[in-house]
Amino acid sequence: QHLDEGLLGFLSQLRATALGAFGGYLKAEFLLSVGVFLILLGGFFLTRQPYGLLLALGLAVLDFIPVIGAGTVMVPWAFVALFTGDLPHAAGLMAIWGVIALFRRVMEPKFVGDQTGLSPILSLVSIYVGMKLAGVLGMVLGPVVLLIFLNLAGMGMFRGLALDLEAA
Repeated sequence: QHLDEGLLGFLSQLRATALGAFGGYLKAEFLLSVGVFLILLGGFFLTRQPYGLLLALGLAVLDFIPVIGAGTVMVPWAFVALFTGDLPHAAGLMAIWGVIALFRRVMEPKFVGDQTGLSPILSLVSIYVGMKLAGVLGMVLGPVVLLIFLNLAGMGMFRGLALDLEAA
């Protein structure tokens, strides 16, 4: 209540940007999980996996969690199938997991970029830099921080700094 109206408007816009970017990231991850579910469902249908729908749903939910993913279940499952002598089943599981990994690597920057407003390359760079700096939390917050920074620059927050650097 005691803040200047200009500062209050700025903080309000900053909050809306951060919440929009975070919500966009969650929506992108949800869309990726739906894609993973469809890949799993198709793969389990082709390999005639019993309880394929239930397994696809469970693995898609696990895939929504950035650290866990479907590979934490599918890779050990394939190794168990390999060691028990079921080579076709192990190969099928690894093929499904390979398609999922390829899908996530190719589509994640696109989906995150579309949902947050970042270009796919900036989205990919912000996810990678965030992961290197702060692990899983950085992976989630990287696009959000970049989007906030870009909006601050668009609002003219760094105009004085740019003029000082230009003068120097």
